[in-house]
Amino acid sequence: VYANWPDTTEVISQLSVGELRGMTPSLATGMIPKLTACLTAVIVTQVANGFVCRSPRASIFALGLFTNRLLLAGMLVEVGLQLAIVYSHIGQTLFGTAALPLSAWLVALPFALFLFGADEGRKVLARRFLVP
Repeated sequence: VYANWPDTTEVISQLSVGELRGMTPSLATGMIPKLTACLTAVIVTQVANGFVCRSPRASIFALGLFTNRLLLAGMLVEVGLQLAIVYSHIGQTLFGTAALPLSAWLVALPFALFLFGADEGRKVLARRFLVP
């Protein structure tokens, strides 16, 4: 543990219980946005997964992005709940989350797009090389 993070020259070799208690609020404040961003990334990636897992072989573009209304409704509820958990006072209190900037949501997008692309690629291979 460093005494004055991000300065890494002074390392704390011992901590009393009182000193650790004094540090705990700052540790929690730093971790809450990170955990919230992690949960949000899971939600964003699961939305992409919901689209691509509709069929083991057919492309989402052949099926149509918006043809399964029940799936779309479920995704809207999922994202709506995440927005409530992240941005409402009651959500933050119940789930221990913090409001995130837009950039935290955008960090998850490349991973969701990668999952989407990788599964579409897998489906191309499945259609070409596996017997129906």
